[in-house]
Amino acid sequence: MFGQANDGGIRNICWLLELSQRDHFIAVSYGAQQKIAASIECIIEKFCQEEKSRLAQQMPHREITLCEDETFHPQICLVAIEPVSNFLVLEEYAAKRDAPTWNTAIAEALQPFSVTVIQ
Repeated sequence: MFGQANDGGIRNICWLLELSQRDHFIAVSYGAQQKIAASIECIIEKFCQEEKSRLAQQMPHREITLCEDETFHPQICLVAIEPVSNFLVLEEYAAKRDAPTWNTAIAEALQPFSVTVIQ
């Protein structure tokens, strides 16, 4: 969880474990910590999906604004955030970044929620 909450990366986690002398009890190689990080990411993603479903059922209808952006690592990644709550609505790799692709991705991401995008 430390790696998810901070911007340290796996190498810094390995270093922290060595400095704190946890390397006597915990595998601190990059490969071992990479497996743990991947496992934690899967657990967080599962929790995220479960919480989105649970909370969407209780949500009153809202009008929202979306701030959209694109990043390129290793390919096009569409990103949309609701700026008031800082809720990450969309973070998805896509083959294109044209309007139909954006519209489809946003519609799918908002499907469980009772919202109207006003801007």
